[in-house]
Amino acid sequence: ALDSGEIASGDLMQVREMLESAVADGAAQGWFPEDGEGVMREISLMKVGGEVLRPDRVIVRDGSVVVIDYKFGEPSSRYEDQVRQYADVFREMGYSHVSAWLWYIPKGVKQQVV
Repeated sequence: ALDSGEIASGDLMQVREMLESAVADGAAQGWFPEDGEGVMREISLMKVGGEVLRPDRVIVRDGSVVVIDYKFGEPSSRYEDQVRQYADVFREMGYSHVSAWLWYIPKGVKQQVV
């Protein structure tokens, strides 16, 4: 993001601190397991009919699935629909325990959608 100009060099430390705090908060939630087992990042999911979806983070452990999608903008019902679709794909694959979350990183807000 710095190289592409999305982040000004003067804002780099503030952004880094925000992200480090977010990762620590997510780790407390269990979203960053130390062993990394069952963690998939930006995997491609194909819906029946061929549409491809890409959730930011998926954790599959003990037969349960947690889907997490990171957001940096304002909350939107469109985002809720998006993560519901992710959860639906995992249910179609046979997982019965699926939760889906929106994580508004800059605000520190985690919203369970499913």
